[in-house]
Amino acid sequence: MAGAEKYYVAAWSPDGRYLVAMAREPLRMMIYTAATKQWRELRRFDAPWGFYAWTPDSRYIYFDQIQALPGMYRLSVPSGMWERISDIPNMGSVSDSFVSVTVDGQPAVMNHTGVAQVYSLAWK
Repeated sequence: MAGAEKYYVAAWSPDGRYLVAMAREPLRMMIYTAATKQWRELRRFDAPWGFYAWTPDSRYIYFDQIQALPGMYRLSVPSGMWERISDIPNMGSVSDSFVSVTVDGQPAVMNHTGVAQVYSLAWK
């Protein structure tokens, strides 16, 4: 689609209505609406964020931030409102953790800790 050449790490929403992608200078998450065929800024960031994942209902995007205000966040689509849902201390670096969503829509963070260690975190 037109304008996509400026963005990277794009992902379609499960319902196919939106495409989100990352942009630099300034750091921001962009959203493409399939119905209008238009890009717009969804959220601007002060610091880099990590991986992100759509919820199964396409209403939210979960992502982690490891620099400014480290933690797990939930971003509402298409409004761009966000909330910090957890302050996961010592989360590691972007290359060490990967955000995903469980089949029932709960956020999950996978972190490379070695082959002999298994960790679990229950969200409240």
